[in-house]
Amino acid sequence: MEKRPFYAFPAVAGITYTMGGIAIDADARVLKPDGDVFPGLYAVGCATGGLEGGPNKGYVGGLVKSSVTGLRAAEAILASA
Repeated sequence: MEKRPFYAFPAVAGITYTMGGIAIDADARVLKPDGDVFPGLYAVGCATGGLEGGPNKGYVGGLVKSSVTGLRAAEAILASA
């Protein structure tokens, strides 16, 4: 049997990043099920899917994914303006 004193601290678990989500193309445009894009609709960050999973499973990082897809979307929006 273990001896006292015992110590405890409060902890709260949370999910800060999920893998999977809205399908996008290289410019972060949202894809329809047939592969065509929804005009003017973009998705970035952890709301998007398609970068993780498949035959080459791996974690790309929440902040990296957010910054890269955000930049790609911004560049595509500016190019189309």
